[in-house]
Amino acid sequence: MSLNVVKYINYGWVLTGGDDKFYEDRFYWSFYELNNKNIIELELFETVENDITKFSEYTLNYPYYELKNGLQIKYKFGQDFFKWFDSLPPFNSVKSYKYPTELEKKCVMNFYKNNVVKENKTNIIIT
Repeated sequence: MSLNVVKYINYGWVLTGGDDKFYEDRFYWSFYELNNKNIIELELFETVENDITKFSEYTLNYPYYELKNGLQIKYKFGQDFFKWFDSLPPFNSVKSYKYPTELEKKCVMNFYKNNVVKENKTNIIIT
């Protein structure tokens, strides 16, 4: 079975950090459901100086955590971004964690680069 994105949501630029005088760190988030039913979280981190991007890094993860105390934290498609973000545990409390496969990462990155404008916040879009 070839992988493809069946729906996605782009939260756009949601967090800012850095030294306001010299540079700004920008964090963009989006989520993708694949036809294998897995959900992939894409975080784009950028460092910007004078409105010029100096550094970019993509991180792709499953937004699912099983904690040592037995609780589970799982992203629900379309939920409020900050409700999800604020529920994230410290990594030392995570019991187990799996990463997306290389095929899943490639599928999401290709879709993102061809279909998503990082600044454009969206509702859930069915593809």
